Amino acid sequence: MNIKYLGISIGPIIATFSQVRKPRHLWSASYVFSHLMKIIIEEGIKMSGELISQAQVKDRYPELGLYPDRVIFEGNLDAEALTKAVFKNFATSIGITEEQAQGYFNIMIVGIESESESVAIGELHKKLDVLELANRCEDSNARKGVLELISSGTKSTLYELAFESGNFPVNTLAEIAAIETKFTNEEAWQNASDFEKLFDKTFLSAIINEDLFYFLLKKRMQGELKSYHKYFCVVQADGDNMGKVFGNLQDGKLQDLSQSLIAFGKAASKLIKDFGGLPIYAGGDDLLFLAPVVSKKKRNIFDLLNYIDYKYQRKVIDKANELQNPDKKVETSMSYGISINYYKHPLYEALNNARDLLFVEAKNYKSTKNTIVCNLRKHSGASFKVMLDKKQDDIKKAFEKLTGIAAEDKMVSATAHKLRENKVLWQETKGEKKRLEAFFKNFMGLGEKESEQNDYLKKVKQILGLLMGNSDKEITQNIYSMLRIAKFINGEEVKDE
Repeated sequence: MNIKYLGISIGPIIATFSQVRKPRHLWSASYVFSHLMKIIIEEGIKMSGELISQAQVKDRYPELGLYPDRVIFEGNLDAEALTKAVFKNFATSIGITEEQAQGYFNIMIVGIESESESVAIGELHKKLDVLELANRCEDSNARKGVLELISSGTKSTLYELAFESGNFPVNTLAEIAAIETKFTNEEAWQNASDFEKLFDKTFLSAIINEDLFYFLLKKRMQGELKSYHKYFCVVQADGDNMGKVFGNLQDGKLQDLSQSLIAFGKAASKLIKDFGGLPIYAGGDDLLFLAPVVSKKKRNIFDLLNYIDYKYQRKVIDKANELQNPDKKVETSMSYGISINYYKHPLYEALNNARDLLFVEAKNYKSTKNTIVCNLRKHSGASFKVMLDKKQDDIKKAFEKLTGIAAEDKMVSATAHKLRENKVLWQETKGEKKRLEAFFKNFMGLGEKESEQNDYLKKVKQILGLLMGNSDKEITQNIYSMLRIAKFINGEEVKDE
């Protein structure tokens, strides 16, 4: 017997994110959509719909939005009545008019009938993909009202909803970027932060507050400030092949996997906060967050991704393997787009870049995804991009070790120059151990005695040898970018940028 299913998607998420200028605005923009989905779920359940994806968040977890942008109900729900009830309650709860809510937010609904839950899920996701491509003219007054809500200062209706308090202090991009200094010299970081916030409500705030923060921090840190302290990361992450995983679940097991995804979102959020970052959302297998390049105990952004991957393995992959049909299990993993930018770089551009790095590059890298694409854009305009196939774990680990080897700027520049100058020669080695060894000895200056230079060159030689299985273009792009990004993460002296 066929059962009725209803798929629901909301928007315009990306268009709203493109309007944000500050971290707290980004958090608010994300939270308002999570809150909208929360009300959709509550109203759907009231109307006797059975929520099958995602699971309802049972305990209070206000720090970020845990609700995804899509849900699926089972049952004979009236889409028009549901939409009407949702807009009414949603508008009241966030302090805008019902007309503004309807004029700006999209609630897209599609229904089908099917005998199989897993088949229905797959079909509904395809139909929702198509619906989300449609553009809708938004009401200018509604847009103005919503953006005013999102860009509220330290007090906001959204903060009251999330925290039962009108106040939610969110670090600026500069404070997030320099968070390592808070762990090494909390007094210096806090004093600089306090002075910065004195200007937050003045007409000068947009011009001098973050500059003042760095001026005071540099003065108090007495030369300990590094270049990466002026750069922030935007990280967009997404589970690979999750649509296929959902479609391959045993009937009735979707709620179990949804609960595991919520648990993963909470665990990932805690890791991000402990690292000094700001979780924006963790909806199912999707993550978006801001983070410093380096945090306490010299852990860097790649270390954080390793911790997140570990949680994904334990809470999602293991559970999915348990719940899938045993005859044909679908493998899932996590891919990442990391955009590293100077603290004055527009936040919305960094968001767009991270999204493209994930969905245009990482998700289309070879056939199995499971990739990290990291782009460092220096304030000077120079840009370096590294693509790490996590299945090639030896390359990834070698690069991560390179980030921990101290090397002077002139050594990194000389190494990159010699590799570029002698490209034909190292390509001819084909990665053969003896030939590559001879090349590094005769042309790169690799000696036999232990030294900082030899330690560095040995690691570069290892990475180059491991990369030899890829295309020449891929090798060339990755090796040069790896040298520059590794040096940046290891710590360059801060410059007057």
